Amino acid sequence: MISTLAGHLAGATAQPILPFHVEAERFWEAPSWDRTQLPRPFTNIAMAIGPPIAVPDTADATVERKRQELEQTLTLLEARARALLTGAQA
Repeated sequence: MISTLAGHLAGATAQPILPFHVEAERFWEAPSWDRTQLPRPFTNIAMAIGPPIAVPDTADATVERKRQELEQTLTLLEARARALLTGAQA
């Protein structure tokens, strides 16, 4: 689940959030809470970048709506990056 911190920061600074996802074919995964991935040498990597998400204010309802939008966008970007690696259409 995406934190609302990014939404509050974006609203307070009037800077948009730029959603993106990077996917590697082969990687090492750290045995940590966030499962950080480190691409292996000479592997293929795909990056999908979405449109900026502006957060006009820091009202809780606005931030929650934008958090949901960001979460949906990141899910779509993950699928797009995986499709780029496999050669499928996304």
